[in-house]
Amino acid sequence: IKNGVVKSFTLKGLENRGVDFGLVMHGFIEVENKGVYTFFVSSNDGSKLLVDNVEIVNNDGAHGTIEKSGEVFLKKGEHLIELKYFQAGGGKEIKASWKSPRFEKRELKGTKILSNGKVYIVNEIINR
Repeated sequence: IKNGVVKSFTLKGLENRGVDFGLVMHGFIEVENKGVYTFFVSSNDGSKLLVDNVEIVNNDGAHGTIEKSGEVFLKKGEHLIELKYFQAGGGKEIKASWKSPRFEKRELKGTKILSNGKVYIVNEIINR
């Protein structure tokens, strides 16, 4: 198990992890206006996205790149985001995005993720 810090919910900087691995990324989003937010996860292979410990997107299973989405009502303030991902051979990709009635779909990254602009990888399992 390894821990580290990245700036987005992607594999950027993690490309040389081999064929079979899994990881869990945690971060926070700051919601300025309460309302319904849509979250998207595009992955090859399986992934799940949770907001405040509630599963919003289930894109699990071994598969090529597929994007799935889910909606959740969020109050103004900071919310925990958790992205789980596993890679099981072949291509590898993970990308998380979000949108609201007030802004178009955008990638979850940089200062939109945490006050300090980072996403924390908490549990990364290499070569399962």
